[in-house]
Amino acid sequence: HTVSNTNGKTGSTMSVFESLGENFSPSDLATFESQFSVPSQKVYAVKGQNTPGDCDTNPNSCAEANLDVQWIIAVANQGPLTYWSIPADGDIFLDWIMKIADDSNPPLVYSVSYGGDESEEDQSVVKRFNTEVCKMALRGISVMVASGDDGICGATCRGNPGACAFNPQYPASCPYVTAVGATQGPESSLPEKVCMSNTGGLITSGGGFSGVFSQPSWQSTQVNNYLSNGPNIPPTSLFNSKGRGYPDVAMMGHNYPIVIGGSTYVGSGTSASSPVFAGVITLINDARMSENKKPLGFLNPLLYGISSSSGAFNDITVGENNCAADTGTPACCQHGFNA
Repeated sequence: HTVSNTNGKTGSTMSVFESLGENFSPSDLATFESQFSVPSQKVYAVKGQNTPGDCDTNPNSCAEANLDVQWIIAVANQGPLTYWSIPADGDIFLDWIMKIADDSNPPLVYSVSYGGDESEEDQSVVKRFNTEVCKMALRGISVMVASGDDGICGATCRGNPGACAFNPQYPASCPYVTAVGATQGPESSLPEKVCMSNTGGLITSGGGFSGVFSQPSWQSTQVNNYLSNGPNIPPTSLFNSKGRGYPDVAMMGHNYPIVIGGSTYVGSGTSASSPVFAGVITLINDARMSENKKPLGFLNPLLYGISSSSGAFNDITVGENNCAADTGTPACCQHGFNA
């Protein structure tokens, strides 16, 4: 899919957030584009540190960044991409969001494939981050965040069913971001369902209810209908049923080819779903801006306001998020949320 005016003539720009020592390789991007017939495109700008040579010597240091770069470009080809890297020596999300606030002309669409347990974060910082994303929305900016790869529990449950708990993931739980979950199935010519580690998906799409943010009005109809009608809602004593529910959307998240250090690997995760959906929003922004319309900005009220009978959505009704990602044998909890 090609953005209608190359080199950003419409101004439909995009960005990926990276941290924790991740790097991307321009040569791996070129190999990916050649291998999968994606028109050649370089990263438009790099902000922060990037060490491409590490992709040859330590592929693990490039898996996330190469995945994000290669797949957002594959979806929104020719959309100018900014690679935005934040040092891992502070609060990476707040540091990043404040840099965007100081940028007079930041990209319009962002994908964030990082996160952790909401309960382990300073609530004042979490709320500050959410407020800053709100300010971004007022500037016409859209932020996608991966909903996590360990179902309702978070990474503490990987290989450890004794750690089962309902752990909302931050920053996916923030109301002003669009949280993106993962599905599986069509990559194997099967019906689409929730991506689940116990059905071969390697990861389990994260989702639940925030313990910090209350339920926004724009999602109350859908969330309350879900809580009232099921199926198989966990005991409400285990989660904040009045909290912000997430994810907001889901995209396919299983078996994505990624070129790292010149070799092609296969990965799965909401980390793939988020940049793919960000690419979709970049394409929509481009179509709007080519007609002198404004970019979409804050997506959630629009998404929840679209009628389910409009045909805009493919409703996923099969799957449960009670298992963590697969580390050999998936650790599955008694309770989870069903699609």
